[in-house]
Amino acid sequence: MDVGHFFLTLWSLWLNLFSGLPYKTEFASLAIIIVLLALGQVIKSIFGRS
Repeated sequence: MDVGHFFLTLWSLWLNLFSGLPYKTEFASLAIIIVLLALGQVIKSIFGRS
């Protein structure tokens, strides 16, 4: 599984999770972006070392 497909899968999972919550969409979107950015940095560091 390449990184692009992984992020698309993760994105759809987050959207499904947050769409079921009664919070404001802006907060859900912000949370998704923060999580994706954090995971992106982790993945970059992992692949950068190997």
